[in-house]
Amino acid sequence: MKMLLGLILMMSFSCNTVKQDPSDPLIQLTKKRCFGKCPVYDLYVYKDGLVKYNGIDHVKRRGKHEFTLSEDQLTEIKNVFEAAGFETLESQEKKVRDLPITQVSFQHKKVQFIGNDIPKEVKKGIGLLERIVGI
Repeated sequence: MKMLLGLILMMSFSCNTVKQDPSDPLIQLTKKRCFGKCPVYDLYVYKDGLVKYNGIDHVKRRGKHEFTLSEDQLTEIKNVFEAAGFETLESQEKKVRDLPITQVSFQHKKVQFIGNDIPKEVKKGIGLLERIVGI
């Protein structure tokens, strides 16, 4: 009986706490390797403005970093990505040996771009994030 009561209490407390899960960001940006000097990093932006960044290779800022965006920065980023029309974008799946791969997820819609064949509004959003983070 004590174990059951303990389990119920534990579940009630765990349901009330909101955890930030890296698998549930507002925006996720991943740049993958090529054979040259392509930037390689992972970037997560959460609804509350928290940013988690891991600079892996060929970037100015290497390693794991966390910081918080201002309300204005978060609004600007959201507006740019909303204008990109993610719901209509399709992933590129062609196999190309030495082109960088950029994966972008916005509000749970994930798309992949190969090389520099990235729509203008998505490029604008990526550029904005990279400037803010200092990549």
